[in-house]
Amino acid sequence: PVGVGALSVPLMLDSAMTNLDLEGNAIGSDGLANIMEMLLDHCSLTHLSLKDNNLGSPGASVICQVLEENKMLVSVNLSANGFMDNDGVVIANMLKVNKTLKILNLSQNKLGHVAGKCLGDALSQNETLDTLDLSWNQFREGGAATLLEGIKENIGLKKLTLSFNAFNRGRCKKPVDALGSVISGNSSLRYIDVSSNRLCDIDFLKVAKSLKVNDIL
Repeated sequence: PVGVGALSVPLMLDSAMTNLDLEGNAIGSDGLANIMEMLLDHCSLTHLSLKDNNLGSPGASVICQVLEENKMLVSVNLSANGFMDNDGVVIANMLKVNKTLKILNLSQNKLGHVAGKCLGDALSQNETLDTLDLSWNQFREGGAATLLEGIKENIGLKKLTLSFNAFNRGRCKKPVDALGSVISGNSSLRYIDVSSNRLCDIDFLKVAKSLKVNDIL
């Protein structure tokens, strides 16, 4: 954290910097708090990667506060940071407020049932986000269904990645039915990745039926 704090000074002085990649630096929530002022005040930074920095739940709250106030960031990578299911609440609240973020990567975390419900609600209202990666999380059964139900109502998303969530693990019909509704009812999505989610032949038949009425994917 001390090193990160020292780094924030020259970063604040570099008014021309647009991309900052801090991937894999074990920054942690304390380190993130040390550079929060820089992230809030930097006037040109548009792309930020904090992938694999052990931010945890405290870090989720810090970065969401930054994204609620920052009006410049358009791309943020928060993958592999140990975010838990309940962290979906603060992430969803941020998405309801933020009007500039276009690309968000939340892959390789532990978002699940609670996050699915909250994010589904937020995404049904968000009109700015263009690309969302939620792969390698724990969106299963009901959590996956409520997430997809919200995405169906979204009018801005063009690329969605939901691979490796095993959202049909319990042979629950809800996720597949909701996925079918997204494919047949959402008119903005151009790309959906739902690979490695334990879909069976019957599930694919439902998806294929939805694809017949989709002229965009």
